[in-house]
Amino acid sequence: MRGVRTSGRIRHWVVAAFLIVLVPASLWATSLPGTDFGLVMLLGPAWLVFVPVWAALFIFTFVGRWGCLRREWPRWTVAPLAVVLAGALIQWGVPVQVRFELSRAALDRFATSVARGAPPPDGGWIGLYPVLSAERVPGGASFTIEGAGGFLEAYGLVWKPGGGLNPDDHRRIDGDWYVWWISD
Repeated sequence: MRGVRTSGRIRHWVVAAFLIVLVPASLWATSLPGTDFGLVMLLGPAWLVFVPVWAALFIFTFVGRWGCLRREWPRWTVAPLAVVLAGALIQWGVPVQVRFELSRAALDRFATSVARGAPPPDGGWIGLYPVLSAERVPGGASFTIEGAGGFLEAYGLVWKPGGGLNPDDHRRIDGDWYVWWISD
């Protein structure tokens, strides 16, 4: 009996370890407009391993012992609930909005300094955004986000007071800030 309990604890720790890594990494990867392509390519196979492993552990733990499920169901529902919650947050765009809001002060400093004539930074970070390139645009400032999109896409943010941007390749994120994208 003691061996079963220990192996059950190990199973729960393995599931918890996967969730502690996969859920925050997935939220981070999808917090860039267009997602962090490289990180998503790493996380995809990890999720494809985690889901069937969790299902197999669940099935093999309770086959012939369904009565135990009544007692242990809270531990086994954490993983599906965490996955559903993370998926819902990603679908609703919450990670993108949170990253933007956490970077808002740095983004505003960047935009106003470039609009006043300061040379745009080349590379580095603006808030929580890795910058590939930055430039002054008429009436505002823009930068390309490093790693956002995929092989044939580029994403960035532009600060353009008054708007006037093409809605086919710009989407307002908040105030005078817009996400832009280029697809080849």
